Parts: sequence; structure tokens; C-alpha cells
Amino acid sequence: MQPKKLKIFKKKKGLYLYPHHWVFVILCLIIAILISIEYIFEFSLKDYIFISMGFLLLSFIVVEIRNQFIEQKEVGEYCGEIIFSESKIQIDKDEFEISEILKLDFVVASDIQNRYKISYSFSPRLSHGLDNIFVLTLKNGKKIEVNFLQTEWQRLKVYKEIFVHYFKEGILGWISLLDILTIKDYAEIQIFKKEINYGQQDL
Repeated sequence: MQPKKLKIFKKKKGLYLYPHHWVFVILCLIIAILISIEYIFEFSLKDYIFISMGFLLLSFIVVEIRNQFIEQKEVGEYCGEIIFSESKIQIDKDEFEISEILKLDFVVASDIQNRYKISYSFSPRLSHGLDNIFVLTLKNGKKIEVNFLQTEWQRLKVYKEIFVHYFKEGILGWISLLDILTIKDYAEIQIFKKEINYGQQDL
């Protein structure tokens, strides 16, 4: 069984603002300043305020159209790999034998690079595929959590053989196995159970 690999990504902490976010901030500041000047000094700046608001609205529209076709920025850095082998799992430079592992948990495993992603923050809609979260729990109680990249060609679903192996080793749950292999239909589940010789009872 060949080892399977996924890239680890360490996210940069803090809030990242795309260039167009700064445009929104500047326009909002300009509008706030104009309103303040008009109120404090009793100048008539309504035309400038409406023009600024028009630019802000136009910016929202243009950015939202543009966001449909742009990939999210990778804010952070790649730092090693998760390597799934038959007898061990490696996370960056640390190796763990199967006998040391209590369980595997893919907290988030549905983020695929370049897939459309719903967002409410005026950010690009094409996913960077880096919001996936893997947690390895050892028998000594230690937990290791990392984000990892999934692409159409390098993703959990195509690593079926190794994850079935981990399930049979008792470190990956049945529901988690079905989730990462995207097996949801009742009939598919029954076929899959027969395929891996997991018995005939319903789960």
C-alpha cells in the first residue's frame, strides 16, 4: 500500500484584508468625514456625500462580480505534509505508529481548491482548499491539529484504501469513513459494507 500525502498549511493569525476591502474602508471613512464636516461646520456637502456613496455602491457591485471568478488568497505558509502509511502516520517531521494512535478525526474535510464557496465578507468565492482540519489523538492524550490542502486530485476521497485500513485498525470511525469518502446514499452504504466485508447489519 503506497503512502498517501496531503500538504499541511499553517494559517497566519489575525484578520486579512484584501485590497478591495481597503477601498471600502477608505470610501466609508470619506463619507463619515464629509458627514461630520457638514454637521459640525454646517457646510452643504450633500452632493459629495451622494457621489461617495455612489462610488461605494458601485465598488460593492464590481467587487461582487469579480469575486465569483477569483480564488481566495493563501494567508500563511505550507509547512510539511501529512503522510498516511499502512503502519504509521507522519505529521511534518513527527512520526506516530498505528499502535500509538487512539483515533483520527477530520473535523472539516469538505473544502476543495477552486470549488465555489459561499461567503458573506465580500471575499473571493473560489476556495483555496485550506480550511480542512485534521486532528490526531494519541493514546497518551496528546492531540495534534493541522490544516491541510485538498485539490481535486489530492484529496481524502481518492485515498479510500488507506482509510479503510485505518477503519479496520480501529482508529477511524465508521461515520467519519463514510464522510471522507462522501458515501451518503443508503444503497451505496450497503454495497460499501459488503465491499469491505463489514457485516450485513444496518448501522
